[in-house]
Amino acid sequence: TESEWYMSLEKSPMQPPPIVFSVVWPVLYAMLAASFAVTLVKRQGSGSLSYVATGVGCCFWNYVFFTLHTVVGALFVIGALILAGVWMFVSGSRAAKAAAWLTVPYIAWLAFAFVLNFSTALLN
Repeated sequence: TESEWYMSLEKSPMQPPPIVFSVVWPVLYAMLAASFAVTLVKRQGSGSLSYVATGVGCCFWNYVFFTLHTVVGALFVIGALILAGVWMFVSGSRAAKAAAWLTVPYIAWLAFAFVLNFSTALLN
């Protein structure tokens, strides 16, 4: 369920309905897991730190946004997540092109999430 705090925020007109997040995130995580697996197999673990950093960063964004209620702080976290996503793409591309391309939808979604987070920061 969504918190009263989150429900009280003015949101961007581009904000998708909650069900979209429930569908998109599991698909993106499955694609990242596949990319991670290919990277592990092809590079014997080299490059896996980028995947770990991204996972930790996603948890940290949720904490900063939903627990600390720091919309602007979360904006900086998501900016760092985009950089980590690019790092993942580069790490994956060293293993196999498929590993790299599996990260592209995640990076694109992060860019969209950055816009939503930025809009929320401006509107509130």
